[in-house]
Amino acid sequence: MDKKRKFIIGVSIAIGLVILGGGALGFHYHSVKAEEKKQAEAQQAQTKKLQQTIQTYQKEVNAWYTDDKKEGLQKATTEKEITSMESKLKKLEGKEMSVDTAAKLNTLVMDVGYARSMLDAQTKVASLFDKSGALVENAQLESAEKAVNKLKEVKSVFVETQQKRLTEAKNQAKTIEEATNAVNTLYTNDKRETVQSNVTQANYTTAKTKVASIKQAKAKKMLSDALAKVETVLQKQKEVAQQQAEQAANTNDNQTTNDDNATSNGGNKTSSSYSQGSSNGSSNSQAGKSSSSSAKSGSKSSASSGKAKGSSGSSKSSGGNSKSNNGKSGYDNMKPGDRWTVEWEDKGVMESDAGRTWGYGTW
Repeated sequence: MDKKRKFIIGVSIAIGLVILGGGALGFHYHSVKAEEKKQAEAQQAQTKKLQQTIQTYQKEVNAWYTDDKKEGLQKATTEKEITSMESKLKKLEGKEMSVDTAAKLNTLVMDVGYARSMLDAQTKVASLFDKSGALVENAQLESAEKAVNKLKEVKSVFVETQQKRLTEAKNQAKTIEEATNAVNTLYTNDKRETVQSNVTQANYTTAKTKVASIKQAKAKKMLSDALAKVETVLQKQKEVAQQQAEQAANTNDNQTTNDDNATSNGGNKTSSSYSQGSSNGSSNSQAGKSSSSSAKSGSKSSASSGKAKGSSGSSKSSGGNSKSNNGKSGYDNMKPGDRWTVEWEDKGVMESDAGRTWGYGTW
């Protein structure tokens, strides 16, 4: 009887061992299934959370743009916001996700990248102008244009807007360059130290018009100061020219007066000469007649048996009248053929020419 018990107990133990062994296997299988399910649920929760994060980020990025097509940036969009978003997206690298989630993340990354490029281009273009809209000194036109052209294929509307501002900046730069060249031509060199000796009012006016078109205050003042020096030189030239013109006018007036006086004096001299000539003619005629009378008296005196020296004789000719007529000499009214009376005083015989007498007469 005891042996049976032992066998039965042994069998029971064996059966118990078998039952316990089977229970252990069943528990292990059940535990593996539960872990996989737990991991799957955790994965699903992580994916959902990632999708929600991407969606939140996307909404934030969308707010940076002015429209749904993302063709323009809001003025409030800042460098700090973009940098912060780039840091958040970096933390999502290497995470497992579905294809759909990965596509959404890629869209977000592209929108952030475009926003940075647009902000960079927009900032560089804006830096070309001051608050008044004038081109700044040393404007970085080339750098701004390069930044804008990077977006030419993907953000055409944005690029068109920025190109308009670039064109304005280029035009202002051209105006400053042309005005500077125009002012420099008024000087002997680009340092603008000495004004050209042949500077003209026309060239000055052309340069001044170009300078007036400049919007940049600094360039405008610098070139205006240079023009002021030229204006001073032109003013001096004008004063000198005016003085020379006045002197020339005075010289011409004096010359005209002298010519008029010379003409007047020439007429008087001619009249005087004529009068003198007439007087001389009359005198010569009278002298000739006197000489003739003297000769006749001398002949008569010689023929009268040689009258003594110092004797006086008088000879009168008829038909002459030497008396004054109305305050004028009687000889002024004489005509050819008229005669006059000569009172001759004989002075004797000439020593050098024997036989001739000499004397003088009055009439």
